[in-house]
Amino acid sequence: MSDTPAPMDDAVVDALHDATRRLVRSVDSLDDEGWRAPSLLPGWSRAHLVAHLVLNAEGLAGALEGVRTGDPVPMYVSPEARDHDIEELSADEVHPVRDRLLASTSRFADAVAAMGEEHWRERIERVPGGITFAAAAVPAMRWREVEIHHADLLVGYSHRDWPVAFADAALEAMAGRLRDLSPGFRLVLTDVDREREVGSVAPDAPVVRGTAADAAWWLSGRGDGTGMTSEGGELPQIGAW
Repeated sequence: MSDTPAPMDDAVVDALHDATRRLVRSVDSLDDEGWRAPSLLPGWSRAHLVAHLVLNAEGLAGALEGVRTGDPVPMYVSPEARDHDIEELSADEVHPVRDRLLASTSRFADAVAAMGEEHWRERIERVPGGITFAAAAVPAMRWREVEIHHADLLVGYSHRDWPVAFADAALEAMAGRLRDLSPGFRLVLTDVDREREVGSVAPDAPVVRGTAADAAWWLSGRGDGTGMTSEGGELPQIGAW
């Protein structure tokens, strides 16, 4: 998960609210058979993915609540506990997990709304003694979880349905995680007439072209690069986010 030194952005909170409503509608449309169908993520069904989204919202909400009350808690107890909880929740039927998803998103929204300006400057542990991230980064982190994993559910919502603002934000986040990529490349965004360097870019680095949404999807390690072209060689291989 990426960090950010920027203040918490109210526009991100509003966009996350809209993204969450779209996600909940998609999950509500799943029947028992659809619930067990594969997601885009290897080894995970749609049930696994929704379980992850539930636990992610609960973990982030709990961490924000701890910051606000002065009793800090990590997002997850441990990586093993996180994985176990996903497996356990994914084995449940669709209806109780659907209800828990709605409850978790409400809890998360309430936790964000209750935060004071001074609380956003605090830091949160992902697991005890592990990496930390700024509380102010949490809404954007959750936005990425909701929009990207919504597309991963394979329920008719794809990265090309992302709002323009999210495609742009996701592109920056995914490119940022590849800052140490070597060799890097120049990325030309064909829909917004913008360029940026990804990784360590040499003078003769390849030029990769595509829309912001296609580029963000590809930089997250998804798909086969459909919509992207490379001048000067094949598309670089990108590890999954």
